[in-house]
Amino acid sequence: MSILIAPDGAYAKEATKWEAQHTPAGPPGRPYQYYPYPAMLYRAGRINHGPIGIVETEVAVDADAAKAMKSRGFHVGPHEAIAAFEDQQVEFAKLAAERNYDVKNRLSEKACAEVAQAEDVHGSEHLPAMPETPIKRTVTATEATLAKQRANQAAKDSI
Repeated sequence: MSILIAPDGAYAKEATKWEAQHTPAGPPGRPYQYYPYPAMLYRAGRINHGPIGIVETEVAVDADAAKAMKSRGFHVGPHEAIAAFEDQQVEFAKLAAERNYDVKNRLSEKACAEVAQAEDVHGSEHLPAMPETPIKRTVTATEATLAKQRANQAAKDSI
């Protein structure tokens, strides 16, 4: 059974004296004041290649630190972090489906082999983009181009 205590009554005033003591923040009975920082930020991911959950938490001491952490995938609440991770995974799945279409219908056999190798290295997660393999183009040097290069080098050396 609960007891109703009037906030203006003598009992409530005496209880406030005992419950709200002086602190470095100020005297007792002060109103609540919201401070946005320090704030806890959360980053979601797969836990041991299994279910989605919070994999990392950090404390942002000011707005600049929070902005830096948000650029690295941190979010204000755990639910927002999980929702953002799920949205990212949906986008990765769409990109992987588009790449699989290209593998099936557009790419050469050599390019398909590179895609398969990259997917094997990456594992079971969606691979949104393929790592680029640089192609070195070689130009066969003719006698005329070699003579031109020698003349340019000689001109540079004489300066």
